[in-house]
Amino acid sequence: MGTAGHSWAQRHYPLEGVACVDCGVAARERHHVDGNSFNNAPENVAFLCTSCHRKRDGRVGGLPQVWEQDRARAHCARGHEYTPANTYWFLQRGYALRRCRACNSQKQREYRARKA
Repeated sequence: MGTAGHSWAQRHYPLEGVACVDCGVAARERHHVDGNSFNNAPENVAFLCTSCHRKRDGRVGGLPQVWEQDRARAHCARGHEYTPANTYWFLQRGYALRRCRACNSQKQREYRARKA
């Protein structure tokens, strides 16, 4: 996502005198609750201190958070089951995301065939 939504939130939601909604210290950041920085509805923008913002985004302590939609799925988009042997995890923006090894292998074969 671009920065246009963040810029809009910075202009329209000043932080002066605002307390963190989680811990009560002075807020220093704006958090888009649904993860969409272009959704600047008042109910979607939470004022947080840096520490609480990192915790909400899963960037602090322990294992990173897993996107809810990733956790809920039992199969990839092509129908392969997410088993420990067929799943690999990687980090993106502080979240643990999973990918299907079978699909990844197929994509690599297709790429190599195009390059040959």
